[in-house]
Amino acid sequence: MKDHIRRVARVAAVVAMVSMLAGCPRPTVKPEEEVTYLSATREQLMEHLVSNTSNLETLSAKARVLLLVYSARMPKSLADQKRRSLGKPFRWVIGRREVTGSFLLERTAKRPRKVKFYASSPNTRISLYMLGLGHDFWLKVPGVESRKGTEEAWFRGVYHDHKYRPAGELSIRPQDLADLLLLDDLIPAEGRMAGMEQWPEYYVINVLREGWDELLFSRIWIDRSDLRVSHHQLFTTAGDMIAEARFRKYRWYSFTANDGTKKRVELPTRLLLIWPRETLRLIVHLSNVKVNEPIDPKHFRPPDLSNKDVRMLGVVPEELELEF
Repeated sequence: MKDHIRRVARVAAVVAMVSMLAGCPRPTVKPEEEVTYLSATREQLMEHLVSNTSNLETLSAKARVLLLVYSARMPKSLADQKRRSLGKPFRWVIGRREVTGSFLLERTAKRPRKVKFYASSPNTRISLYMLGLGHDFWLKVPGVESRKGTEEAWFRGVYHDHKYRPAGELSIRPQDLADLLLLDDLIPAEGRMAGMEQWPEYYVINVLREGWDELLFSRIWIDRSDLRVSHHQLFTTAGDMIAEARFRKYRWYSFTANDGTKKRVELPTRLLLIWPRETLRLIVHLSNVKVNEPIDPKHFRPPDLSNKDVRMLGVVPEELELEF
């Protein structure tokens, strides 16, 4: 048997040598495609960002959402499930659930805007619900059970821009979604300044609070290969990053303005939404996107929570005296 294996190996070596001498092509490693980086000034970038999203008055889309719950460690196999039941160490994967729903955004006279994002699955009781109306919000997120332990908890609260999100309290706010998308709301804005960093692959716009030069309000990462926004990060007044969106797969959407002219707005159709203090991540795929079409007001009606276990968020102690 061993002699047979050795003969096969020698034959294979001879065949390889003959092929090489006969001029047969050898496998080659394809070189990486060279990336051309574009150049722009801070003023050009800010003008581009503002002029693009300022065209957006309403947005409605279907949403397919992959929920990544890092606190839910699921056994990797049936054997691991048995080990967990016996209290033994087991291999695990992140809890993943796919749900479907809608994303709605409407620009109001001033910030915060109207925003609604909800998704659910008919096969499970898992659901996601975010509604922001001005400074008020309603919220339900997977992985946070009610105090009764029978269903996911509902939250009701007051949005204080990025000023007040105490440690130990759920940090997700529906209004963050509008701030992450509507860049013209943030730059330029009264009471804020903006500086720029130039990295090999990115331009970074730092939106600063006036009078608090060391504290960021927002940080916008622009990919230099196409000058599109890649990341957008929001910060609290304490300097902590509170929310982040990563944008991919941009598409152009046309609409007719009030004066009859044809205009376009470029929007991402894939988003990764992160709240760093939370164990929940959302990968969002948008489809059937409609831009600047009327949205029925009924979609922004607050939910009836009269028979629900509701927790309050964003209740500011009197001694802080925060202003909107």
